[in-house]
Amino acid sequence: MIFLDDELIELMVRETNHYAEQIIIERINDESITCNSRLNDWVETNAVEMHVFLGILLWMGLEKKHSLSHYWSRSELCNSPACKFMSRDRFKILLCMWHFVDNACQQGDCLHKVQILISYLASKFQKCYIPSETV
Repeated sequence: MIFLDDELIELMVRETNHYAEQIIIERINDESITCNSRLNDWVETNAVEMHVFLGILLWMGLEKKHSLSHYWSRSELCNSPACKFMSRDRFKILLCMWHFVDNACQQGDCLHKVQILISYLASKFQKCYIPSETV
């Protein structure tokens, strides 16, 4: 893809896995992970799974449902393809862990968690289209 290239996907994979590791360690130290917690089932993500995750997010923006669980409904009325690609629980935990920057790098800017994504995409947009003076 032009905008979501391998470099950006790898950044998402790396930071998502790193954040999940931080959360798991934090919860283990606080002893707040119960035996039923989804964090017990965490498996590191990879580029292929991140593409699927982003594809489902994009599809969800086009196909409006009443709740997140409806996207994984197996009912003939819903006719939802999401369950063919990723389980609902895996999607939910990826959504919770999805990160672009290390939390240890605290900054004063309230957008610091997405600033790297904004800068990266702005750079890609500028390379793909240079407007003429009449725009």
